[in-house]
Amino acid sequence: IHNSDIDNRGDARTQTISSYITDDNGVTYDLVTYQALTNREFNSDHNVTNQATLTYDQQGGTLLDVTETRSTGFHSSGVALHQVVATFADEAKSSLIDVKTIDNSDISLLGYVGSSTVTRYSGLTGYDGSGGELIPDEATKVDQQVIKTTAFDVRGNAMKQEIVKSYYDP
Repeated sequence: IHNSDIDNRGDARTQTISSYITDDNGVTYDLVTYQALTNREFNSDHNVTNQATLTYDQQGGTLLDVTETRSTGFHSSGVALHQVVATFADEAKSSLIDVKTIDNSDISLLGYVGSSTVTRYSGLTGYDGSGGELIPDEATKVDQQVIKTTAFDVRGNAMKQEIVKSYYDP
């Protein structure tokens, strides 16, 4: 992770993330994705509330997708209580792949999320294409997952989950 364009409050406006696959010995094997993040807005606790992410197969490579994320209502651990994530196939954001709302609850002091509800939609209402509000089109609900996590390892990874998925009729 590389942070840049850091303001007086210590908030990074730009971040790049390189993700790698490693072998069993932890030796770097291969670049999986390269992400360029633009953090447009922060709340008073330095949580990002408005973000754009471009994901590539490698630095300077093929664009895989673009996400716009809006986060609100943060837990004291920094976990967003509500998020809206719109995924697009192109940088112009003219080809919507899907929209998800994520509602997190039962959050521990360490930020482990005990319950998460992810609702997926196929449409947005009135998006301006330039970082504005993301409103899922309720008439385009596709499916919903309710994820209950009851056990975590020492690093916060889920060890035991129950996932219930429901589908909506078009």
